[in-house]
Amino acid sequence: EQAFNARLASGDGRGASRTAVRIAREYALALDNEPAANGWLERAYDALRDEGPCVERGWIALCESVRLPDPGDARAKANEALEAAREFSDRDLEVFGRVRRAIDPDGLANPGKVIPTPRLCGEVPGPYRPHALELLGMAERF
Repeated sequence: EQAFNARLASGDGRGASRTAVRIAREYALALDNEPAANGWLERAYDALRDEGPCVERGWIALCESVRLPDPGDARAKANEALEAAREFSDRDLEVFGRVRRAIDPDGLANPGKVIPTPRLCGEVPGPYRPHALELLGMAERF
């Protein structure tokens, strides 16, 4: 949080946005704290308020693509991230986008579920709910 505030105070909105995205991912993936992750993604957007097109917007889109429940929306955000990666020659962002496409080329699954996080791998509380791919006969429960 201090790094975000320091970058923002120094006028480095893009750096502040990158920091906010990293923090959002930590809250979402490591701590399973969606409200905090949402707040940090909003900060990432806000930090870019005065910026034009930039690769940081692609990183935000990638982060959102993992978290969106609708597969079509998730695919659109992943494609947005890939476009930004190519436009700004960000190889890391492009690799993440390609991995997402390789795992789910038809955009049927939420990549946050296809690439499980350690805490949520098979440990979703409540009654069992089949995944969309399982319902389509494209995956099976182990």
